[in-house]
Amino acid sequence: MKRKIGGFTLVELLVVISIVALIGMSLYAMFASAMSMMQRVTRSEVDEDVGVFLEKLDREISSQVTYRGVPFDGKETSLSFPSRIGLDQREPLRGIGRITYSFDEFHRTFSRRQDNLNQIYKKNEEGAVPMLEGAANVKFQYFVYRKSEKIFEWVGVWNSLEHEGAIPYAVKVEFECVRGEERHVFEKTIAIPIAESAR
Repeated sequence: MKRKIGGFTLVELLVVISIVALIGMSLYAMFASAMSMMQRVTRSEVDEDVGVFLEKLDREISSQVTYRGVPFDGKETSLSFPSRIGLDQREPLRGIGRITYSFDEFHRTFSRRQDNLNQIYKKNEEGAVPMLEGAANVKFQYFVYRKSEKIFEWVGVWNSLEHEGAIPYAVKVEFECVRGEERHVFEKTIAIPIAESAR
């Protein structure tokens, strides 16, 4: 009479290893799918926030007006220009004023401020309103025509006195939007239709 010795046969071991491998692959696929979905949701939230910000920036820069007392002023991380303010019926102050977009590197925030003429002349400017959080590496550029050299080029600073009160043909903004470990790069060029008539 033969005694049965305990243990696994080679076939049983191969079957168990195959099942464990299939379960591992399934878990990995589920995890990868969840991570991909989370990245798409994060990206869509960033795209939506940036889209709203850039749409407002585009609308206001491209529809600015010329006003002798409020020059176009452009720096690498901020710009201000004359515009019609108070177009919303709920706002008490209407007319010509100044709109300023600026980037706060410490808080990583794009802010917008609007001042009417009274606030500008009395230097009683209200606080800025945050428009976009999580920004980094911001750079505004201004498209100019150099008469002396007869060339168009992008410059990092726009000084109204240097350009005799003129405004640039276009404004370009480049920045990153940082959310967690994700970094998304954005760039937008905004043409200014009244640039030629302001010269």
